[in-house]
Amino acid sequence: MSSSKLSLILHLMMGLLSISGASDRSVPKTTIYVDKSGSGNYSSVQEAIDSIPDDNNQWIHILIKRGTYRLTWAPAALLVADKVSFHRCGFHGIQDTLGDAQGRHYFEKCYISGAIDFIWGHGQSVYKTTASTIGQDGYITAQGRQGADDPSAFVFIRCWVKGEGHTYLGRAYRRYSRVLFYHTRMTEVVVPAGWSSWNYRGHEEDITFAEVRCTGEGASKSGRVKWMKDLPSQEVQYFLSNDFISQDGWLKNQPRYIEIQTPRY
Repeated sequence: MSSSKLSLILHLMMGLLSISGASDRSVPKTTIYVDKSGSGNYSSVQEAIDSIPDDNNQWIHILIKRGTYRLTWAPAALLVADKVSFHRCGFHGIQDTLGDAQGRHYFEKCYISGAIDFIWGHGQSVYKTTASTIGQDGYITAQGRQGADDPSAFVFIRCWVKGEGHTYLGRAYRRYSRVLFYHTRMTEVVVPAGWSSWNYRGHEEDITFAEVRCTGEGASKSGRVKWMKDLPSQEVQYFLSNDFISQDGWLKNQPRYIEIQTPRY
């Protein structure tokens, strides 16, 4: 599959995603409207994505009208593309809700719900979202970093973890799994241990699970696993900066989604 495309199976609420990697911040070459009633360019999100040429190198906006699109078990979305952002989108499922499989991704004002590994994969991504558990005990993340030099990680910035039941913040999907929660509000749904090394017991020194400046009943570190990392401030700042997912400026140069006008069919 071309790196300019996504493979999505969504039940995705009103939102917008931007695709590709143009070098300037000009108005997107194309805005595609998705409306399940049939009043847009396409009635499904996958059709809209499939319409993008394999050799596309221009910013393309896909504007999705409020609604639920193609209900499925898992995953709700599978990302195998680079330089993609989501704004005001909802991803709902039970297990493996969001497959953040590979590439650099940015989520802002999104809502992700599930129970077991509901954000998983090898992605290099920043989340400014709400993560909600749905009553079954499980894990929010299963990040798959595969080596010490692998740049991938899931970074949660000013998020909200809530819901029902009990959940770990994450488990090691691969030996070098890396997840950071920064300045995140955590309710009592987070179990005291916080993290699991899963199949990599005895290799915890290779796992990077960290929490910085988090608040709420679920943020207490008194019961956390002893091997949770205490990251130096310089490393934390790297994850919070554009250097983590936007070294080439793609995120800054992306056309702002507020520039999109209300569609007229």
